[in-house]
Amino acid sequence: MKIGELTKKYGVSSQTIRYYVKMGLLIPETKEKQYVFNEQSRDDLELILRLKKFDLSLSDIHRILSLNRISHFVSQEDRNTYRSILHDQLSSIEREENRLQAVAADIREELRRQLETEQMSMTQPRASRGISLKFLPYLYCPHCNTPLNISDMQISQLEVQSARLHCDCGYSARIDNGILYSDQGEVSPEEVVDVDRRFYKDSPPPVINLHQKSYNWITKRIQHLDLTDKIVIEPLINTCCYLFTNIHRLDPKALYIITDKHAAPIEHYKSLFERMGLDVDILFIVDASHKYPLKQGCVDLCIDDTSTVEYAAYEEGSLFDTLLPYLHPRTHWVGVFHYFDLRSASYRRFREKFPGAQKVCYDLTEFNRTMRSHPLQLLDDEIIGSVDHSGEGIVTFSFHIPGDPLSWYAFHYKLNLSE
Repeated sequence: MKIGELTKKYGVSSQTIRYYVKMGLLIPETKEKQYVFNEQSRDDLELILRLKKFDLSLSDIHRILSLNRISHFVSQEDRNTYRSILHDQLSSIEREENRLQAVAADIREELRRQLETEQMSMTQPRASRGISLKFLPYLYCPHCNTPLNISDMQISQLEVQSARLHCDCGYSARIDNGILYSDQGEVSPEEVVDVDRRFYKDSPPPVINLHQKSYNWITKRIQHLDLTDKIVIEPLINTCCYLFTNIHRLDPKALYIITDKHAAPIEHYKSLFERMGLDVDILFIVDASHKYPLKQGCVDLCIDDTSTVEYAAYEEGSLFDTLLPYLHPRTHWVGVFHYFDLRSASYRRFREKFPGAQKVCYDLTEFNRTMRSHPLQLLDDEIIGSVDHSGEGIVTFSFHIPGDPLSWYAFHYKLNLSE
């Protein structure tokens, strides 16, 4: 949808739309030097127009937009922050009640609706999701590539809540509370575990905007793929998890796998997904060895939301080589890569802070060299943008020196192997 169509649909002037784009409230695509507004942009505009009824400042609207882009108000903290913003505005309005009575009524209704929704969710029992029976044919020994034996299985509504998995070679794993734990591998004590998504919450709006812009780019490529009954995997979601904020826009009939080395972020994300109430099959795996108990050649799409950087910071080899045994000969590999200018002080500081990290970390040239050394066809790529300040949190880019560009590079590869 172009600007002209947007102004007719929502009754907003083109100058206003362009101003919202300039301020980062809307993040359209650019095609032939013209803005193209996708479904996400239209959702954002509808939210902006609703919030403008409350007489909120553009800075507050931008903050709420960032909260919505982060979690769709799924987490308690984000809902509290949202209500706190509204309550502060309500106090100001009540001091001018005669002039702003109508606005105050709108806000009270919004608060009532939010509280009612929360109370309903608290009173209704939330069933813990298990592992869909559809995944059982894909649970294989990572050493023998043979189906795992399953015992002590507890099933509820066609989902495995708990079980023991084992192979004659000695490999074993378990399912507890609907999560597959392999208990394999070791985790570096230097790693920071992001149990409550501080990476996003500590990021300033320009960083969130670039995340959203890159997610729009990735989503557009994925939506063109036929994913019905296909396996989609997103590994290493401790820092970034594309699927959490975008799975509702993807094929609900796909089988999704989300993995990490740490139990805490997997357990946290599983809880958040359950609150969303989506009818989507997701297999959550905790495995620090990256030797997943999955059938070889089963993965049709890998989502690499900076997973390559996360892997290379602490592990040896490449994430692609590690996952290659699990990839279908025509697997699509879609994602985003963060990088610095190698001459920048930020890149030098990163090397000082992570001396054991592989060269590919934040090095776009090395990333491209690594990917193109494999039988991969580059279908599309784009430098999404850059920021010169990325926040102050310990989970964010703590080595980023303000003033140095930190850039987002999106890519779409397709594997070409003989079947």
